[in-house]
Amino acid sequence: RALLPALALMRALIAVLGLALAVAQPLPGGGGGGGGGGGGGSSSYSSSDYSSSDDCPRNCKRCSRSWRCDACEQGYRLSNSRRTCDPCPRNCADCDTSGPRYCDRCERGFVVEEGLCEPCAPHCQNCDHSGPDRCDSCEGGYMLETGTRRCSACAAGCWRCHDTTETGCDECRTMYRLEPQGSCTMDELKVLGVTLLVGTIGVMLYLWCSSRGPLRRGGGMFGSGAVAAVQPPSHNAFVLGEALVPHPGPGLPSGIWRGYYTFAGTRHDVCEFNLNFDQASGAVSGDGTDDVGRYDISGIHSVARLAFSKKYVPRSLNISGVVSFGNKGHSVEYRGELAGDSLGSGFRGSWTIRNSLGNYDGQFHLWPAMEGWSDETETAGATGARASFEESECVVCYDRAIATRLRPCGHVALCVECASRLNPRKCPLCRVNISAIDNHVPTSGS
Repeated sequence: RALLPALALMRALIAVLGLALAVAQPLPGGGGGGGGGGGGGSSSYSSSDYSSSDDCPRNCKRCSRSWRCDACEQGYRLSNSRRTCDPCPRNCADCDTSGPRYCDRCERGFVVEEGLCEPCAPHCQNCDHSGPDRCDSCEGGYMLETGTRRCSACAAGCWRCHDTTETGCDECRTMYRLEPQGSCTMDELKVLGVTLLVGTIGVMLYLWCSSRGPLRRGGGMFGSGAVAAVQPPSHNAFVLGEALVPHPGPGLPSGIWRGYYTFAGTRHDVCEFNLNFDQASGAVSGDGTDDVGRYDISGIHSVARLAFSKKYVPRSLNISGVVSFGNKGHSVEYRGELAGDSLGSGFRGSWTIRNSLGNYDGQFHLWPAMEGWSDETETAGATGARASFEESECVVCYDRAIATRLRPCGHVALCVECASRLNPRKCPLCRVNISAIDNHVPTSGS
């Protein structure tokens, strides 16, 4: 009776610990999936982005894409298409072929007979044959009767015994201690130790969660640590708040824009958008489908700045024809500006997600890549974005700084090393044959 308060306290602390652990769980991969969509395009994810089972197909333990499974949960078999995990026979732990009568290894307490999993005797852990008198080893807390080969219960608190009497125990359960005469009694020191440990962990988790305040984890697949929930500027504030600058030639061309985006600090992947620019109203629109799902684009642009939202349609099919677990109907915000002294330098900026999924951030760089487009402008005098040019990375190696201009398309997108090694000699963005490669050094700002 003296132990009842301690046991009650221990149960309460365990419940608090379970709640704290549930609160402190990291964001599901779906949040990261939205971040991947931040890049947009048909190749928006690398093979290792999907690792959480929350993002994988049903009954899949590990996957490389939201629609492609690499390993199924126990009791399921990977289909030939690797799109589904098909169930093994009932009570089967492992099978090479799904369906009835194809089990290779049964769950504990069952034995394979003619491809099916038949039950062993009650409380039997392993058996070579099914039936009430065929057990080979019993579960913890039970003893195998030599003559009947059945499992009989040990005394209370006993885990392993040589007979079923109060003094026949060889090993006690957790929280009990073995007495010299072979009986099991509650161990008060163990109860107190576990109570203190659970209580300490609960307090530490509470203090850790409280210290986070209004922060959300900006991690998941695309980052680490906690970041403040800073909202990106509105479309109007970003585009119309700029200083007046000369227009870099004619209006922004509508059609395919290609480039890359970053996530998790340094990782890169390719992206592609079909954008329509209304020169009269300054509106930006578009739509498309990527690894996350179908999306619509809306925003505004000016002479050297671009801001738009990419809104996913909930439950829409992705490019593989399936519904991605990363599609939460969320939005990805883009804010970018002209990266150099001509439109061939493209637009560079940041993408962000700020919603219940969490906080995700990255960079992007887009170039006009529609058929027939070219930019022969040497220097159009556009300012306000040259500082970002020095940070721009080669679209091929994602490492060295951009230092060339390709002719005749005019794309300023490659470093010297990658430009010299192009084979065939085609622009990697618009696929136009290259006639010349010029060294390109942006003019210094005033």
